[in-house]
Amino acid sequence: MGTALVPLIPTVQWLHKVPLPRPDPSFVTQLIANAEHLPQTSRLRRAASEDALMAYGSKRPLGSVSARTRQVV
Repeated sequence: MGTALVPLIPTVQWLHKVPLPRPDPSFVTQLIANAEHLPQTSRLRRAASEDALMAYGSKRPLGSVSARTRQVV
């Protein structure tokens, strides 16, 4: 009489994982630049405050939150 191993539960099937999206390296790049005290390149892309006022100054302010909530409910 022999001793054989017999599985008592069904075998586990491995599921393939969905590959994760690649991380954005710009965050790590910014951390390295800050650690090394490198100059900010975004200063070169900033508009003057007059340009911002012309672009956004004429926008009307948003209504109160309670007014929008009353409309939804």
